[in-house]
Amino acid sequence: LTLKELRAHRVLPLPIAEWRVPWRRLFRFSLPLISSDLVFITLTAVTTIILMSTHGEAGVASMRAVVPAAMLNTVVAQSFALLFMPAAIRVYAKHDLDGLREHHWQSAAWVAVLSFPIFGLTFGVAPNVVEFLLGREYAGSASLLALLAFGHYVTVCMGFNNQMLQILERTRSIVWTDLMTIAVGGTLAVLLCPRYGALGAAIAVTTARVVGGFALQLVLLRTSEIGRVPATQLHVWLRVLLASAFIAAFGWLWQPPLLGQLVVVAVVSLALLRSTSQILDITRSFPELLRIPLVARVAGA
Repeated sequence: LTLKELRAHRVLPLPIAEWRVPWRRLFRFSLPLISSDLVFITLTAVTTIILMSTHGEAGVASMRAVVPAAMLNTVVAQSFALLFMPAAIRVYAKHDLDGLREHHWQSAAWVAVLSFPIFGLTFGVAPNVVEFLLGREYAGSASLLALLAFGHYVTVCMGFNNQMLQILERTRSIVWTDLMTIAVGGTLAVLLCPRYGALGAAIAVTTARVVGGFALQLVLLRTSEIGRVPATQLHVWLRVLLASAFIAAFGWLWQPPLLGQLVVVAVVSLALLRSTSQILDITRSFPELLRIPLVARVAGA
């Protein structure tokens, strides 16, 4: 059936002389995917190998035990990416730069706010969470979980910089940033793992991830299509910072029972959602949510 349709539309048979492969475009969009994979390999496999060679299985176990929990901070961003890319490409194709900027920053705000409850658990109340999930023998991994969660959440809060640069065809910047991230992560791992073990590996991975995220953010802000960070996004980041500090004070300084900390995380997350509801513009972004009972009242919409 497919061949029949191609012949009906005179696509087939296609003479070899008319074959054209857009190599430049293919490499432009494939190289960032390859470099991003290399970043992932460096910050996971390479760091693990270095840690294994310096501190053995015990060092690797203390690190790898908390990695899945830290990566939960990216779940919301990964889900939103499926919606972000098609909408952003559609807006960019219409040459609606104002709409593109609004779409980018509002998506970043949504991801930061919706990811905050996970960040609160994996960063703010990490000591009790690690002990509850993994047992007392892994209590020392709480600082590792907090560091890794911090790195993931910071990059999440910056929005979809990588995807935006691909849409704007600034793929060369993505590759150079990925190479810088690999260099920072690999160098710090070699320097810190022999002396600090799993903590050194966590510092290396987090530093590399944050440096790479900030570099992509700066590159994107220098483009004429995006420009500076709007005041609304700065307000979201400030409220996220205050909420994070408040939860961390409970989880690391006071350390009440885990149930009390979970209540604090839930209350602070709800307060963050309500305080940013006008910026998120729930009624326009996701009007279907308002049909769910109590959602409009809870979100302050």
